[in-house]
Amino acid sequence: MTSLALTRAVAKPLRETEILFQAIANGRLNNPVVASGFKEINRFQLGLGVMIEGSVTQTRGGVSLVERAGLAIGTVSPSISRVSSMIGEISGASVEQSTGIAQVNRAVTEMDHMTQKNAALVEQAAAAAQELREQTHHLASAVATFELSE
Repeated sequence: MTSLALTRAVAKPLRETEILFQAIANGRLNNPVVASGFKEINRFQLGLGVMIEGSVTQTRGGVSLVERAGLAIGTVSPSISRVSSMIGEISGASVEQSTGIAQVNRAVTEMDHMTQKNAALVEQAAAAAQELREQTHHLASAVATFELSE
């Protein structure tokens, strides 16, 4: 029951109680209206007692839920701290891994550069060897024209 409904439920019996007390004060206690008023007050008190008892039960249930929620939060909180710590460690490891990958990338680039230099040197050496072969062939032809006497 909402507080507005509870207020409305209480207002009428309170007015009737005031009337009843005025009747008692004026000596009109034997009046059937007064007796009916007492019965109404009695029913109201019983109903109010039930409402209060229901509110107490609901409040206890709410307190129990809050306590359980507190325990659950207490259990989850260390886990959140551990997860946060793990994320920090993963972040640090990622930075290290990124640095390592950058170093490997630089080394591969340097090796590629050296391989290209070596390939150019091999081509130059092959061209020089070919040139030497041709010069050796010409030289052998030129020397063959000379005869040595024994």
